[in-house]
Amino acid sequence: MKIRILITTIFLLFLSLIPCSTVNAVDCSCAVGIEMVFMGSTVNEAYVGGLGDPPAHCITGTETLELTGMMVPAGAMIFVIVHEYSATVDTSAGGTLSDGVNTYAKGTPINNNNETLKGTGMYFYALNTQALTNQSITYTKASTDSIVSMSAFYATGIATSNALDTAVTATSYGQTIATTPIFTLTSGTPTQSGELFIAFMTFKQPTGQYQYLDTAHGWGEQELTVTSGCGVTANSMNAAMIGGAQINTGTTAKTFSPTMSTAGGTGTVNWAAWILGFKHQ
Repeated sequence: MKIRILITTIFLLFLSLIPCSTVNAVDCSCAVGIEMVFMGSTVNEAYVGGLGDPPAHCITGTETLELTGMMVPAGAMIFVIVHEYSATVDTSAGGTLSDGVNTYAKGTPINNNNETLKGTGMYFYALNTQALTNQSITYTKASTDSIVSMSAFYATGIATSNALDTAVTATSYGQTIATTPIFTLTSGTPTQSGELFIAFMTFKQPTGQYQYLDTAHGWGEQELTVTSGCGVTANSMNAAMIGGAQINTGTTAKTFSPTMSTAGGTGTVNWAAWILGFKHQ
């Protein structure tokens, strides 16, 4: 019996010396195979050009905005960014999100430059989801006549409860006039290594401005970006957003500092920004 215990102890000690693997890791400090899958993005309005009567305008009047045909495995996290803009109605409270199956937590909406009538950014997420099979994710607007953009992804390997690491969360807002970078936002320190970090910015894109994701700080996934849609003119957008994600392999803070070119014109950008961290299993 003593020999069996000794052999078991030596075996367990040997296992403890093996570096943590990101695949099928148990009780380990590294990520358990977090994978992101982009689900799509959409804008509920379209710019309609024209001369004379009627003048060029944006189509409005829809109550909801949908991402259709969504396929999500059971147990994943769904994450959705929404930017709602109205020049006449205060959208500060934001709208609601549903897929008919899962329950979504809603992050506190932030107005661009902390002003009403400048657009409102927000995020939603659902943990340990039930599977979606050709279902729709639907955002119900705060104002029927708002212009809204929406972008979504799902991630596997995320903790099934209490996943949002509030120690990481950083938010900001402001107004920038034709400068680069637009701002520099730094996250808090994560509570574990291997967390999924998400950074995004909502803004009203003026005519002639072109926005770029901050790839210099590792935000390589650009699928969250929506910078074409409905604006005052054909090459502007009232409900623009940029965003990306990365796995923080350590426990250091991360910086989000997107740049802005002034090609084709200059203008004022009113914005709001977030960095979030989600813990793995």
